[in-house]
Amino acid sequence: MESAYPITASPIIRFVRGIHVGLFDTSIIETNIATFSKLVHITNALAPLDDRVRSYLDSNCAQCHRPGGAQAFFDARYDTPLINQGIINGLLMNSLGIEGARVVKPGDTNSSILFQRDMSLGDIKMPPLAKNMVDTDAVGVIAQWINTFSSITNSLTGSLCQCGIGKSAGGVLAIERANRPRICK
Repeated sequence: MESAYPITASPIIRFVRGIHVGLFDTSIIETNIATFSKLVHITNALAPLDDRVRSYLDSNCAQCHRPGGAQAFFDARYDTPLINQGIINGLLMNSLGIEGARVVKPGDTNSSILFQRDMSLGDIKMPPLAKNMVDTDAVGVIAQWINTFSSITNSLTGSLCQCGIGKSAGGVLAIERANRPRICK
């Protein structure tokens, strides 16, 4: 049986055709498609660093690291706002014996378990299956991203505030970047 919508059509064309045949529960206006957020490749230097890393985490980690997924306290989905993901200063189930470790510890790749596991080919590697080499492009960009965050203390001062992060107790401090503070609302 031949498909009326060939696989060779661009993703946008297939998406628009899906709208027209009723594949979506919600009404989507074609002219708005260009304004939708889209994932970008980790090595796309034209895209903002946040988008590159968060796109990478979504495409490589979010199938497990999401609500109802793997036992972890963070959500790697791109659609979840960074402040709500539990990644920056996020609590851990296993610190790998690193004192003060977090999912991502601002400005500190040595204490950032996300980075340590991405750099590993041993027992702690992520993803845990079918990984036989470190994606050096990705870990380089992730290290750059981690180092854009300034250190955060436990005191709630200036632009820092307490924000909830789903399953983990106590929340985390909001992130503050050099020259770009974020404030919880």
